[in-house]
Amino acid sequence: MFGEITHCDIGWCLTDPEGGFAFAPPRTVFSTRSRPLGARAIQNCPAVNALERQIVEIPSPVTLRLALEEEAGGPALAVIDQGTFVQPERIGEMLALEPPARWRHPKKPVLTLTLPLFLVTDTPCCVSLVPPFLGAPMRRWPGSMVAARWPLWLWPQTLVWAFEWDRPGEQLTLRQGEPLAYALLEFNHPQKRPRLVEAELTPELADYRAGMQGIHHITGDLEAIWAAAGARRPRRLLVPRETAAAQADAAGADGARADAARADTAPADAGRTDAAQADAARADGARADAAGSDVPRADAALADAARVDTARADGARTDAARADPAQADATGVDDARADAARADAARADAAQADTVPADAGRTDAVQADAARADGARADTARTNAAGADKARADVA
Repeated sequence: MFGEITHCDIGWCLTDPEGGFAFAPPRTVFSTRSRPLGARAIQNCPAVNALERQIVEIPSPVTLRLALEEEAGGPALAVIDQGTFVQPERIGEMLALEPPARWRHPKKPVLTLTLPLFLVTDTPCCVSLVPPFLGAPMRRWPGSMVAARWPLWLWPQTLVWAFEWDRPGEQLTLRQGEPLAYALLEFNHPQKRPRLVEAELTPELADYRAGMQGIHHITGDLEAIWAAAGARRPRRLLVPRETAAAQADAAGADGARADAARADTAPADAGRTDAAQADAARADGARADAAGSDVPRADAALADAARVDTARADGARTDAARADPAQADATGVDDARADAARADAARADAAQADTVPADAGRTDAVQADAARADGARADTARTNAAGADKARADVA
């Protein structure tokens, strides 16, 4: 009617989930209309449709039959069992007959019914709670509903239905599901329309509402309170219940995928670790086998070298004795001293080798055997030198 239509989310939320299935959610008047009788019926009028799309209908959450009784201290509220299904203890939580100091007129008692829901939005708008003037039930009421208006985006208060009992001698009957009040939503642009969604009672919304509770017992300057509430308001109060459920499902799915990924990688890592340990064990075994096989070979080689050196020395001394006994003795002594020097050098090398890390192919056992073989050659050289000295002494 005024351009392109823009829908604004208006959330409704139950204050207490207990028995929530029994409470009909708010709906637009447009959604409750009957089928038109013809092409020019009232339901086909654009102006009527525009209004009915803007009006949110609040249905009665309970069925009650009430009356006023005169007592010494003034009127008292009476609940008639026939026509009332709600238990007495629950009625006491929802219904209250206000004291005379809160009445508008001394002959018109005021009854309040606290509804189990509230409205919330993030779109700047005001809401007017007015009588259900398009419905038939209000025509049976023995009085009129008290209307009110407040900034909805700043004040998501619990809805309270207030009723002025104009004709105290008549009964008040409310039926569950029938229109109890209308919420007229006023936006800053005429093309905006409400779209009702169920809201999630998030921790941010609950904390914000906690700051509103009982404020009328502290101060009467609500306009200043609304300004203070706007300064403290979180950026987002309305989270549709479907969105919250989808986010929770997505978070659960992400957690499940992470657990599955960890479960998949754990066996693989364990398998790689076991394989690495097995490979290391095989490598250690191979090195140990190589070292064990090298020790006998090294011992045999050293022993053969010692025998060859001894044989050569004996042959040289024998030849020298035949040629010149004195020279042979001198040569034997020199050879013995040379062998002793080589033995000492071998022992020094062995001692130095103990302080230096062994080569990859040589083990400590091989080094020890080499040192023993060098010592054996040194002992043989000393014995030969002693024999040569004795021979010279005999010649002399």
